[in-house]
Amino acid sequence: SQAYQAGRIFKGDVTFKPEKAIVDKVMTKLQFEDMSDLEKTYLNYLNTSGSDPVKWNLIEWIILQLATKINNERNQRAILGFTVAPEKGKAGETMFASTGVVHKLISLYEEKKFLPFTNEELADYSQEDIGDVLKLFAEQIADRRPDSTQFVIYVNARHRPWFSAWYKNTYGANTDYTGVLDVVPDYNIPIRWVPNMGNLKLIFATIPGNINLLENVPGEEYKMMFQRDLEEVIAYSYWKEGVGVAFAGVQKETLEDLQAADAMEQMVFMNWPAEALAADATTIAIDKTSGILFTTGENTKATAITDITGAKEGVIYRIECGSTTNATTIAKSGKFSELKSAWNPVKAGEYIKVYYRKTEDKFYEATRG
Repeated sequence: SQAYQAGRIFKGDVTFKPEKAIVDKVMTKLQFEDMSDLEKTYLNYLNTSGSDPVKWNLIEWIILQLATKINNERNQRAILGFTVAPEKGKAGETMFASTGVVHKLISLYEEKKFLPFTNEELADYSQEDIGDVLKLFAEQIADRRPDSTQFVIYVNARHRPWFSAWYKNTYGANTDYTGVLDVVPDYNIPIRWVPNMGNLKLIFATIPGNINLLENVPGEEYKMMFQRDLEEVIAYSYWKEGVGVAFAGVQKETLEDLQAADAMEQMVFMNWPAEALAADATTIAIDKTSGILFTTGENTKATAITDITGAKEGVIYRIECGSTTNATTIAKSGKFSELKSAWNPVKAGEYIKVYYRKTEDKFYEATRG
């Protein structure tokens, strides 16, 4: 807008910064072997296929039950999935079939498109202070966005009882008889509780509709096709899934440029719930309260990580260099012998992502940067 004057005096500009939406191809393949033994069992009263070894009525029932599992697995991937190419000829890990919201947001930060809030006060919360942390998070957004009330804050659904307890303890009966509201107090920003986040204390915010779960044709995962080969039946379906963010922020060339912008040019906000490793730590211990982000610090001597104890399959662990003072490294040996190469960071911010295979008791590299 500008003050009126006659004539062709134009003002305003538009710059398009399209994001690339990526989907991955996913499949279900099931093999039903010779089912003749069912003719001799208590299930025989369900047998409408006669002496045909293929019991189609039972196959149909199993497919219906598996459809529920397929849906649950897809919902889990939509949050914490990470695309990892399967080993040729071997069944792939469920969580590695496509990338979900959490790892999509982390990758956008790695592409320097938005800056998380790395305040120590926002990195962790408990039942005693979850509401205070959310208020501080909302304050950070309001300081940068005059339209902050249009945003929605997303929090781990597992921690909703914590928020309810904090709310009741903080406000008591002083809630105008409305009870606990899923809104950040004082800031009028709605809270949405996200399932399938495990124990992760990630908080993120954006405007509704900015983050989308993508697919090619809705319901393709349930479009089962069947192939019979004598006494065996193979059932299979194919589909595409992924996550897209319409706009995260103005991409910067360097981390220093991103930090200088101070999150003033972005539409996505996020905390950074990374666990700081102790000085000279050679192992990372995973327990029921652990997340997936870890940051190394200053060491008093040369230090190398040799193990991630308690690691779970289907989980991506991200290790970031937080200091170059005797920077923590990972050698291509022992449990990390399957890395593409040794990890020897030379500057703060470098990272490596790994995952665990229980059958081999080894860690594999997903990516690094």
